[in-house]
Amino acid sequence: MTISSISSSSAALQSTQNTAQQIQQYFSQLSSGLQSGDLSGAKKAYAALQKLFGTNSSSSSSSSTSDNPLESDFEAIGAALQSGDLSAAQSAFSKFQQDAQSLVDSQLQSGTTQAVSGHHRHHHNSSNSQNTDSTTSSISSTAGTSVSLLG
Repeated sequence: MTISSISSSSAALQSTQNTAQQIQQYFSQLSSGLQSGDLSGAKKAYAALQKLFGTNSSSSSSSSTSDNPLESDFEAIGAALQSGDLSAAQSAFSKFQQDAQSLVDSQLQSGTTQAVSGHHRHHHNSSNSQNTDSTTSSISSTAGTSVSLLG
């Protein structure tokens, strides 16, 4: 491995960490906006997340079927925000939280199984995320997965 490949790997890691922090920040803003009834703020946070994920929640994309519950939930949040239906957006966000937590739980269980069967294990310490809501913690834990699932 050359120094230039190490440098590019380091830059890629830094970029991924920055993106994960932005995702966490925007999901926190989306959650706060929905909880406080700030539809405008929630829309802005949602639009920023769309940009990060590279998705476009137009009517044509809603006609495509997705096997990914997180993507479907994310699109449902956007549709509700677009129509100005705060209650539906809150419900869709709640469903997103549940599905994200299920994804994290299944990945953790899968990781435990791999560790038992002799594969190497990656330990993720999320103690610094304890002050955030469960969605933000879930998203920060699976930011790379979420980006690839939604993008």
